Amino acid sequence: MYARPGHGISRRIFLSSALGGTIAALAACSRAPSGAASATARPTAPSANVQGAPTAVAPVTIGKGSKKLSIWHYYGQAQAQPLQQIVEDYGKVDPNLSFELTYTPGAQLLAKIQTAIAGNAVPDIVQTDLVWVPIMIDTQKTLPLDDYFREASFDIQDFFDALLQYDQGPDGKYYAIPMDTNNIQIFYNKKLVSEAGLDFEKNPPKTWDELSEVAGKLTSTSKRQWGLDLGAETTQGAQGALANRHMCLTWQTGSKYFDDKDGRPERGAPVFHKNGGVPAWQWNVDIIQKIKAVPLQPPQNGFVTGYEAMWYNGPWAIPDTLRLIGNKFEMGVISFPGHTADLAGHSWSGGEHFQVFKGPNQDVSAKFVLWLTSKENIERFCEAAAYIPTRKSVIESDSYKSWLDKNPLYKVYAENMSKVHPRVPTRLFYDLTIAISHHLEEAIYQKASVQDALNAAADECLSIMKQKGYQP
Repeated sequence: MYARPGHGISRRIFLSSALGGTIAALAACSRAPSGAASATARPTAPSANVQGAPTAVAPVTIGKGSKKLSIWHYYGQAQAQPLQQIVEDYGKVDPNLSFELTYTPGAQLLAKIQTAIAGNAVPDIVQTDLVWVPIMIDTQKTLPLDDYFREASFDIQDFFDALLQYDQGPDGKYYAIPMDTNNIQIFYNKKLVSEAGLDFEKNPPKTWDELSEVAGKLTSTSKRQWGLDLGAETTQGAQGALANRHMCLTWQTGSKYFDDKDGRPERGAPVFHKNGGVPAWQWNVDIIQKIKAVPLQPPQNGFVTGYEAMWYNGPWAIPDTLRLIGNKFEMGVISFPGHTADLAGHSWSGGEHFQVFKGPNQDVSAKFVLWLTSKENIERFCEAAAYIPTRKSVIESDSYKSWLDKNPLYKVYAENMSKVHPRVPTRLFYDLTIAISHHLEEAIYQKASVQDALNAAADECLSIMKQKGYQP
C-alpha cells in the first residue's frame, strides 16, 4: 500500500510534485480523458515514468503567421489529428497567427505545467483534465475569460453545468472552457446475454436489484465467467478509483456525495456516510462478496475475451474495445442501473478543458479558445474524435443525432449527459478521493463494516480540509 499524498507536507509541495504521481490512474488512458481510467483501471504499479522527465515528442507547427501561440495537450493521435485540422482553419480568422502544438502524455502533463509555472515558462494555452482546472485556478496564473465572453456574446451557459463547476473559480469567474466530455455506463456482450435467456435491448436491468440478478445469471464458475466487471477493487495503482465509483452509486440513490457550499454542488462537507452512500457501497460489497458476480481481481482483457459479460466503462474505450473484440461477439451499451429505475444513468462528468495563461499573448489566445469551443467546432471535433460534446445545443442538434444513429454505442452516453455530476470540483480532489478509496477498500475486503468505513472516510476528509486550509 502506497503512502497517501498530502499528509504533513505543504500545499505548494503537494501541488508541484505529489500530484504528478497521483494522476497516473487518471491519465492511464490518455484516450480516456477526465479521470475516466480511475473508475476502471486495472490494479497496476504506478508508472516509473510518471514523475520523470516528460516524454519528448516533436511539436507540430500549424500556420505561417508571424505571431506564434503555443498549445500544450495530451490528446492521442485519434484526437490530435482532428484538433490540428480545426486549428488550421483559424488561419482564415487571423492569418497573422501560427500555432505550435506540443503533446505530452497525460500522466506527465500536469507535472510539466506546474514546473513551467514555477519557472515562469508557461505556454499560451493548455488543455487539461477537468479535475486539474481548480488546481490551475489556485495558482492565479490562468486568465479569467468573462470579459471575452461578453465581448464575443459567447454563451457559456450552453455547456453542461456539471462541467462548468470546475471552470468557475471562488470569485465566480470562468477560467476554462470544456471541449469534450464523457460519463460511465455499462458495456455488455450480446452473445453471453442472449445465451443466458436475457434481452437487454428490450428489457435491460434498470435497478441495482435487477443488475445483481442478471449478473448472477451471467456468472459461471465452471466457465470461469463473471457477470460484471466494476473495475479496480483495490487502491493499489488505481488511487481514487473506488471513490469515483462510490460517487456514482451514491448519486444513483438521489443523495449528494459532498454537501453544497455557497449554493454550488459537491464543495461542502462530506455527506457520503449518510443517506444513500451507505446502501450504495453495501450493494457494491454484496455483489462481490455475497452474489460473487464481480471479480475481486478482474481477468486481464476479461470483457473482450468473453470471460466477463458486462463491463463498467466509458465511451473513450469503445474504439479499442471493438478492435480487440473483432468478430467474436457484438457489444451493446446500457445505462448503469440506479437504486430505483428513475435514477439509472447518474454518473460523474469527465473531459478536457482549455485554459489560457496570463501573458503577452493572452488576448489573442482567449479569442482563439472561444473560437475553438464554438458550437460548430465542438461538434466537428467530437464526431471526428468519437467523444461526447460539452454543449447542450450540439447534443440536441439534428446533425449530431444523425451521427449517433450511425454510431449507436455512444447514444447512451450522450443521453445521460443530463444526469452527470461534478466530482469534488476543488483543488483537493486527489487528496479526498485517494483517502476515501482506502476506507472503501477496507469494506470490500470486509475488514470494516460499510458504515464504519464511510464514517472513517468522512472524518479523514474533514481532517484533510482543515490541514489544507479549505473551509467546507
